[in-house]
Amino acid sequence: MKAQIQFLSIVLCATAFFFATAQTPEALPPGARGIQSQAFKVFRDPANSPMPAPPKPSDSKVGGPKVLKPPPMPAPLGDTFLGLTLWRMIVAPESAQVKSRGFIHPILDKSGTKDWTAERITLARTVHERDWIRFTLESAAKGYLYVLNRDVFADGTQSDPVLIFPTTRIRKGNNAVEPGHPIQIPDPADDPPGLQVDLARPNQNGILLILIVTRQPLPEIRVTADQQKIPEALLKGWEKQWATNVEVSSDPLLEGQLIKLREQTAATDPAKPLGPADSVPVTLFHRRGPSGQPIYVNALVKLAH
Repeated sequence: MKAQIQFLSIVLCATAFFFATAQTPEALPPGARGIQSQAFKVFRDPANSPMPAPPKPSDSKVGGPKVLKPPPMPAPLGDTFLGLTLWRMIVAPESAQVKSRGFIHPILDKSGTKDWTAERITLARTVHERDWIRFTLESAAKGYLYVLNRDVFADGTQSDPVLIFPTTRIRKGNNAVEPGHPIQIPDPADDPPGLQVDLARPNQNGILLILIVTRQPLPEIRVTADQQKIPEALLKGWEKQWATNVEVSSDPLLEGQLIKLREQTAATDPAKPLGPADSVPVTLFHRRGPSGQPIYVNALVKLAH
């Protein structure tokens, strides 16, 4: 597990969305979140939703039960959506659908024998040192996902950009994404499936996640077993091309909700993806414009000592 802690804290350590040299997604008003969420759900296959309950007698008419039409597609927003959910591991209540062990916490569970579960938090929530976190990502369109990170410090400096996904250690290097198939980092098969926040330097106050989805694999990236540094000039070139016209919206009502069994299953079993009836990611990034374009976003996770 020490290797995973290094993964987070030294060269790639894990609201506000800001960064001195990065383009800032445009925050949308609260009412726009519902439109964004509906648009995101439309791209998931309705066949993957749980079977609806049988119609009640009052729902039936002569000639058979009433046929429910699918919801209309919202305003033509295109399919360039990327969803992010940040999870914090907590000691599991009895009602938790998903439980795991193996997390060591000096106060909450130093023996590592309690059941833990994951709760959603927004990027407005500050993450504390020694917290265990993980995150999931889902694209509304088929493509290829790349995740980088940089440590952010109080003096305005940051570490070198490091590619943390894809690596051959996670999904054997497969970074293909599609709607209904969330990717969890770290991988659900890791033990434990979380990253402990360990500051790289005493003045570290954030972790910048750089998220990119392209429709074709990036020819400049050769997937390796471990994370790798990415040249600054290359990163800036991607940002200049794909970080324009990006909007961001979060749903504060999802804050604190525990992970559901279907969500955990979808992250581990490709045959059981999420459907329109399942939860939408806490934070949605949307790039205005035609379908099929890449998207580049910056998401800042705020740290507290």
